[in-house]
Amino acid sequence: MSEKKSFKETKFGKFLYKAGDVIQDNALDVAGIALKAATGNFSGAVEDVQEMLSKEGTSEANKLANELAKNKSDFENELTLLGMILKDKESARNMQNTALQQGDKFSKQFIYWFAIGWSVIAGVYIFWVTFGDVPEANIRHTDTLLGFLMGTIISTIIAFFFGSSKGSMDKQDFINKNS
Repeated sequence: MSEKKSFKETKFGKFLYKAGDVIQDNALDVAGIALKAATGNFSGAVEDVQEMLSKEGTSEANKLANELAKNKSDFENELTLLGMILKDKESARNMQNTALQQGDKFSKQFIYWFAIGWSVIAGVYIFWVTFGDVPEANIRHTDTLLGFLMGTIISTIIAFFFGSSKGSMDKQDFINKNS
């Protein structure tokens, strides 16, 4: 799986920021294109940028239009991949919402007990590594396990229950209001 990127770090995001500098009078339209891309209308977003650049008519706009035509399939593939990642996250949250609506107590509480279990394991391990006596021969393995627990288990639990960041939450609120 590819590394997680923010929209502005994608090829199309970088391109759109360059296009936004050229099409300064239509900043809201450029923001709308970014929103269209973020909500899954990839080909529509690319076509809108093409149309805006052709209307602009400057040499810089023509240069960007040529770059867009050259990289159109790359941009659409990248945006499709980002859309798949977002849908995967959405399906996990929908699964949890469905579990909460069931009458089965185990199904309702599984994710919480799972998170509590891993949190306890991680907490005990971190405490042991910090205050315990780790044999010299095991330090490398201990560091690897500590990095795994803190970098994946703990951060994934926090991201699932609280969202990956305030910026992601604000973006989702904006998308929900404007969809």
